[in-house]
Amino acid sequence: MRKFEVCIRGRNFLIKRDGEVKRTGFYSARFVEADDMSVAVGMAMDSLRAELAEMVANDPSDPPVMNVEDVEEVYFFEENMTLGEMLIPGNGFLWDEERFGR
Repeated sequence: MRKFEVCIRGRNFLIKRDGEVKRTGFYSARFVEADDMSVAVGMAMDSLRAELAEMVANDPSDPPVMNVEDVEEVYFFEENMTLGEMLIPGNGFLWDEERFGR
């Protein structure tokens, strides 16, 4: 199996956290083993959907969006993934308010 780092960008998420609902976005990295890049992306997206299922409060008329920012084949996994000058966590999320300091 090959190893992949997949960085996902989420936008327009109504998230229930800390007793509040906020519209936010995030970056998140997932490290997966797969036969090819397309399978790795699918696995990363499925993992994020499962993690977010209980937190997302969007109405179907205003859906959230997730896009792949970067996919890299690697020889070994690290704790984080670098995207430009950002350090994206290998588990959890880098929420926009954390990223921008709001």
